[in-house]
Amino acid sequence: MALKNLIAYPLLFLLLMGCAGLSEKERQEMNGKLSSMRTALDETNAKLEELGNKFILLHEKAEAQKAEIERIGSIPSAPPEGLKVVSLGEDGETKGAEPGRDKKIKTEAQRPQQGRKGAAESAEAIYNRGQDLFMAGKYPEARAAFNSLVKAYPNHNLADNALYWVGESYYSEKDYEKAVERFRDVVDRYPGENKAPDALLKVAFSQLEINNRDMASATLLLLIKRYPDTEAAVKARTVLDKVFANPEKRKD
Repeated sequence: MALKNLIAYPLLFLLLMGCAGLSEKERQEMNGKLSSMRTALDETNAKLEELGNKFILLHEKAEAQKAEIERIGSIPSAPPEGLKVVSLGEDGETKGAEPGRDKKIKTEAQRPQQGRKGAAESAEAIYNRGQDLFMAGKYPEARAAFNSLVKAYPNHNLADNALYWVGESYYSEKDYEKAVERFRDVVDRYPGENKAPDALLKVAFSQLEINNRDMASATLLLLIKRYPDTEAAVKARTVLDKVFANPEKRKD
């Protein structure tokens, strides 16, 4: 995003200032070098953005796995009170049971997936698939997975995350106008969820990418007003200071 350029582009500006005393030919050569530097910088920023997203998704996966391990660890090892424990004979048959009955039960237990081809995929499974596709750079496929989660489970606690990554998939493809739409959807549909502040920040970043500075400034101010104590608000203030000379302070 343009935020990373806030540090690098001033250095390029200083280089340009140093070109004032050069000849026309030397200035053209310097401009060509600066253009190459900007291109390389943009490519580096895009790679950093991609790595940052992958890190976030990997962190989400690690947290989900940790929660699952803790959930499994909390399951009691002893059978619930009142549960009848049936002992087995030496041949593996249940004592006192009909011959072959226990084998039938075991066979059915070993076939949990049979007859479930039409069963709905869980929200967690869809989200995990979307994460893997996103990290593989398969953005249209990841988008389809995340959209299917939001459609099937609109009230699930992963729905806002899924919709957020739909926006990120467009952002990664540099389709900033669609990214703005999807990030706004997160804020409109899930204003109280954890991804809303980040989504609003990415609305502003997308607006900056399409040179809509006035809207970007207004979005950043809205973010600070709505979610003042979030990390996204801290980043918004940094952008306001560096890009807009902080209109928040000028208003005061």
